[in-house]
Amino acid sequence: MAALKLDSKRLALSLKKEFDSTYGSAWHCIVGTSFGSYVIHSLGGFLYFSIDKMYVLLFKTVVDPLEQ
Repeated sequence: MAALKLDSKRLALSLKKEFDSTYGSAWHCIVGTSFGSYVIHSLGGFLYFSIDKMYVLLFKTVVDPLEQ
């Protein structure tokens, strides 16, 4: 079971980095076999799919610059 968690974390990090690089920053990724979620996402910035019994949720949020 511990190996599955480690693989899930690695996959989530890899997907997040790839999506940030390709489609701009502020992507978030959740990978696992069972989870619930409630997220606010940018228009066109939501993916949910499964590979065998592993589920992947990717979503992008809007990042507003901090006022100085």
